[in-house]
Amino acid sequence: MPYTYDYPRPAVTVDSLIFSIDPDKGLEILLIERANDPFKGSWAIPGGFVDMDEDLIPAAKRELQEETGMLIRNLYEVGVFAKPDRDPRGRVITIAFWELTDKNNHTLKAADDAKRYAWKAVNKLPDLAFDHLEIIHTALQKFKTELLKDAFIANHFNQNTEEKNLNTLCQQLYEEEDASMAFKILKANIKLKNLDSDSTNSNPFLN
Repeated sequence: MPYTYDYPRPAVTVDSLIFSIDPDKGLEILLIERANDPFKGSWAIPGGFVDMDEDLIPAAKRELQEETGMLIRNLYEVGVFAKPDRDPRGRVITIAFWELTDKNNHTLKAADDAKRYAWKAVNKLPDLAFDHLEIIHTALQKFKTELLKDAFIANHFNQNTEEKNLNTLCQQLYEEEDASMAFKILKANIKLKNLDSDSTNSNPFLN
């Protein structure tokens, strides 16, 4: 007989924040329009409930694929969001993940709980469901701390990455003086890494 106890248990969800760089609009995030209550008709981060036999990252990848059709290789943790009143359905704790990709590498289709999808500029976000604005702001801070690390550069950029896109990314993540320095460091590190065979890959992001 399965173990049971009388204490209330919160539900657990996962959310996936997928960013891309548009040459004209700058840094964008993939959002869905919710097809169901709560927040029906509102824009939200793709995500959903974790199944009982799932680990978190597989659940996040599954929900992302179900709602948008996107298959993603890597996900980085943003953090845990657990305010008691964050979800009107009850006590729901969410773990958020993020990744940078090239939206042109993906063919998307809204399905499941998503009425439609859209890429939205992070500096012109619509009203969002739940606490998703807070989650996005936290993810951008994580993005900022990871951007100049060797491992992140190796997994996301190569020598064919457009400098305009790199500069746009730095301008949106950093203050003015820091953005200029970050751009120079990022360019130098990409050149230094030389990413072996990936350096000839035409895709600006490898995910």
